[in-house]
Amino acid sequence: MASDLEQPSAPAGLTLHSPWDGWDDAAARSYEGAAPPPAAAALPPSRGWAVLDCFVRRRDGDSFPADGPTVASLTNTRGDPFDVCVSLSAPPRPSTLYLRWPDGPAEGEPLTPVAAHDGALLLLMHYAIPVLGGAAQFPMIDYLVYGADGGGARPSLRLLPPLGGAIADVQARVQAEGIRATKQVLRRMESLDIGIIRRGPDEFAVAELQMAVTGETARPELTVFNPSVSDQWVLKRPRVVPARRGADLDMERILWYWDTSRVVAFGSWMCWVDYSSGVMLCNVFDEDPEILFLELPPRRYHMRRGDHVTGCLEAYHTLGTTDGGNALKFAFVLWYDGMLKRTCDPDPSNFSVTTWKLKIEGNSMDWVEDSWTAAYELWPHNDDFAHIPHDLLQFPMFSIDDPNEVTFILKHEPTEQEDGTYDNAQIWLVSIDMIKKKLKSSLIYVEYQEDSAPEEAELFERKDEFLEPFLPIKLPKDDNSVRTQGVASGCRVPMSRSHGWNPLC
Repeated sequence: MASDLEQPSAPAGLTLHSPWDGWDDAAARSYEGAAPPPAAAALPPSRGWAVLDCFVRRRDGDSFPADGPTVASLTNTRGDPFDVCVSLSAPPRPSTLYLRWPDGPAEGEPLTPVAAHDGALLLLMHYAIPVLGGAAQFPMIDYLVYGADGGGARPSLRLLPPLGGAIADVQARVQAEGIRATKQVLRRMESLDIGIIRRGPDEFAVAELQMAVTGETARPELTVFNPSVSDQWVLKRPRVVPARRGADLDMERILWYWDTSRVVAFGSWMCWVDYSSGVMLCNVFDEDPEILFLELPPRRYHMRRGDHVTGCLEAYHTLGTTDGGNALKFAFVLWYDGMLKRTCDPDPSNFSVTTWKLKIEGNSMDWVEDSWTAAYELWPHNDDFAHIPHDLLQFPMFSIDDPNEVTFILKHEPTEQEDGTYDNAQIWLVSIDMIKKKLKSSLIYVEYQEDSAPEEAELFERKDEFLEPFLPIKLPKDDNSVRTQGVASGCRVPMSRSHGWNPLC
């Protein structure tokens, strides 16, 4: 036990420098209209990233753009052919993922974007397979990597080895153990613990971090797929190292209650964040990796995960990269009297937003507050926001390129007007310069109208029922030679206190 939670020694670290210089241009295309046509137009060169809507639109008929430049095709583990297409738009307008899968499930959402890093998009596909001699069904999960490499090349789509075993393995396990909805299966169905990280044009890793419970003890289990090393998933049991020397942490309790909210790639680290606890950072490319645990910034309230539904945590927190991937930031929306209410029914006129930046020097890590604003500074006194409904800002998202910009989702319910009529329900995307406290952009993403087009009505129904974070994704540059710079060339410095904690080497 002691080795797992070892407090390491502390020699000096390395000097930081900026990675990924020059990744400012976009190699992307945008579709317009209710259904994406085959024609495409280039994104503005000023923004080399996109905002992906995690709601995948199913298009099994002719409306799927089979000849589009972002189409990729593959066959899943069951043998079903399918196609995906990303309709790219300049941020903050979200981009859309389309799926054509004629043999797929007739209902539900069988494809989900999970995580993204440097033009690589991790997708989860699930479907039912027969078990117990065909008397029942059990979920099968496939992981896919959609890759956009720029340079005019068409995107690639790769099927990863099944993390939970091949179809025959799953059927044999159910035959021996019966149908059991284990915590591991349920978390995988929700893609809660897995992420992707890319290192150079040809190397990537997908990693899942779960807590294995033995008796009254929980220990991390890291399962990594790195095709440069092995064609199978590799199980590792890394030790956990507190990032702050001398920190008074109950690591046993932290591991026992750990519940990943989101997975983010930052430099050479993959970061698992639990918004009720902290961040676990790990260089999954290391042969013998270790995990750094870093507490989240103090947020002036006492929070326990059991006191709040997960949706509230995701709606008011985010961890993400910005400044071209050179900075890791944390944002928190605080409302009411400083407590997150169980009802999640906040007062839109009484909230604040705080952002922190992770400062790394040698083997020292600290969160530094870099912006704060409150509702009374934005509305009703700021003319920039006069046209925007004065509702609560939710689901903060950092811009990949602008370190001062944060985009929020704003959900506006119908309200009675002076003439007795009601305005339309709307979902806005609002981008704010958090330093200058100025509006950078705003748009109505979707609006309910009685005569809405079918795709617009479909989108509004989904968003009205279930709001969720968008997924920022960095786009490759047309010139692939840019990938040889900085971290993208392949930083292989071990992440340990003895070498300095430097994900941006």
